[in-house]
This record gives sequence, structure tokens and C-alpha cells, in this order.
Amino acid sequence: MTRNVSQLRKEQTMMDHPVRPFRFGVQVSQARSTVAWKNVAKRAEAFGYDVFLMPDHFGRQLAIGPALAVVAEATTTLRIGTLVWQNDLRHPTMLAMEAATLDLLSGGRFEVGVGAGGSFPQEFEWTGIPFNTPGERVSRLEESVQVIK
Repeated sequence: MTRNVSQLRKEQTMMDHPVRPFRFGVQVSQARSTVAWKNVAKRAEAFGYDVFLMPDHFGRQLAIGPALAVVAEATTTLRIGTLVWQNDLRHPTMLAMEAATLDLLSGGRFEVGVGAGGSFPQEFEWTGIPFNTPGERVSRLEESVQVIK
């Protein structure tokens, strides 16, 4: 069997890094009632999803912290997380506190996602927070990650 250099490199890379199974997540942001919210979480866990994620947007969605705490309480194996908190819309020390609380209340099942924001610029208008350039937002995100860690 003849192998070229790129095949050998690929095989070597695969041997150097353990193969991890795919994980699957579901993103949910609203429900009509507490019972409905808990049922969505329980169904996600029963269907075999690995993580229950919430986006960070204003408007028609539940508040992330309380909603994910209820998901954690209603399930036993489902991880919870954010996809993703918008850095410029939230202070990093408050994010760190909320993340630590969610991790504690979920028994270590919380996964934090944080980003520079910008997918919905109108949210910055709604809150009166300046919508800066991508470079400025990424620079602040780098600082925030250090604070959150």
C-alpha cells in the first residue's frame, strides 16, 4: 500500500490527538410557562442532547441565569450554557459571578460562551450602549476573558 506524505501527516495527526465523540446541543430561548420550559429541557435530555444553550439577546426571550438554573434543576445529565453572552452588553465581573453561580447550581454542568457581539446592532441602540468597531469589541473581549477566568 502506497501512502503519500499528506496521508502520513494526517494519520500522524490523528494518532497524536485522541478522537472525541461529537456532542449535540439544542438552543432554546423562550417558553410560555415554567412547566413548558422544564418539559423542553427534559425532552432535550431524553432525546440525548448533551447541552442546552441559550442565546443572549434582548426582546422575546427568557433571562439567561434564572432560565438555565431551572433547566439544571429539571435535568440530571444535560449540560447548560450560553451561546454566547455579548461582552459589551454585560460587565465581565457580573458575567463571572453569574457563570460561577450557574456552575455551582448545576453541579458543574455549566459551559460559558462569550463573544464580541454584533449580530444584532439594534440591541446596542435599544440599550444606549455604543456599537463600536469590531476591533474595539474584540479588544474588550480579550480583557473580559482575563477577568472572567
